[in-house]
Amino acid sequence: MAPYPHGVPPPKSPDPRLEVPGDANPVLGEILRRARKHQGLSLRKVEQRIGVPNAHLSQIERGTIHRPDVAILMELAELYGLDYRLVAEWAGYLDARAARASNSLAGMALRLFVDLDPVDQHDALTYLERLRNERNHDTSVAPG
Repeated sequence: MAPYPHGVPPPKSPDPRLEVPGDANPVLGEILRRARKHQGLSLRKVEQRIGVPNAHLSQIERGTIHRPDVAILMELAELYGLDYRLVAEWAGYLDARAARASNSLAGMALRLFVDLDPVDQHDALTYLERLRNERNHDTSVAPG
């Protein structure tokens, strides 16, 4: 007996991380492809530099993945010399028309982050990594 009625599995629910909000610019992949080529980089070279598989990068460029991970976008923006704020807007993470107030802590953090210059962005990430590592170390050391 088939595991599904009539031998047909139910439709998969879409992955919300891959959905594009109605106001997101659908040309993100094309912009990233052009920026990569402008830098004279192949997908394999980008993979070597940032550690993201070239097949995944290709899916982003072709638009199969509409809303890539924020960390990947940040790496690509830095590598390609693109303004991260614009890349985040094109991916639908930021709405240029939205009010600055937000109930979302992640949204507020992202908006604050993109307002920083690249040096301060690097410093902020270094600080957050250090904070996370200290917290992980504190919880892994038994009192005694």
